[in-house]
Amino acid sequence: MAYETGWTPIIEFQEGAVVSQKFDNAFSKIDTALAAYEATEAQVNTNVSDISTLQSSAVNQSQRISALENVQYEFIKVKDLDISQDTFAPVATVTIDNMNAGIFEYKVSVLFKYSSTSSSAIFRYAIIRNDDANPTWYEIYEEPKDITNNNSMDLFFPIEETGGEKVTLALEARCEDASQTLSIQFADLMIDQKK
Repeated sequence: MAYETGWTPIIEFQEGAVVSQKFDNAFSKIDTALAAYEATEAQVNTNVSDISTLQSSAVNQSQRISALENVQYEFIKVKDLDISQDTFAPVATVTIDNMNAGIFEYKVSVLFKYSSTSSSAIFRYAIIRNDDANPTWYEIYEEPKDITNNNSMDLFFPIEETGGEKVTLALEARCEDASQTLSIQFADLMIDQKK
């Protein structure tokens, strides 16, 4: 169709407006769909993050449970033991055959009476590794003030262990004077893994 220069028929304006409106509607629908997709993608990412956090938490809980299942703890209680000699006599030992790596607390608790106020009851303890025949012994002298009193001797100390060894906590006792009597009412030895 031929038109005069500078004139555009009204029908073409109307068709152009309709087409333009259709494009606007289409782009509006695309924008709405894109916004919905982005919201869904954000929710999926949040869910994936939540799942990842839950998995991590489950792994941590599993590791904690496993660690608790493998915690080592050994103890022994000895009751009513009398010693009347001036050379060391064994009181008790507690052993872990294949120690874990970790922090362990060693504990010794003794309740005793001693028949003298002028001489000492002497205790000694050692940590014996892999049945070492010459461990280092640490001595503790206790001189009661009254022969009728119950006396206590308590020790506890932590050690970081590398693991894989047989470890024994040993306690021995003697009288400074062999004519006296050390009456141990009870002695407790413990090896307690803390972490």
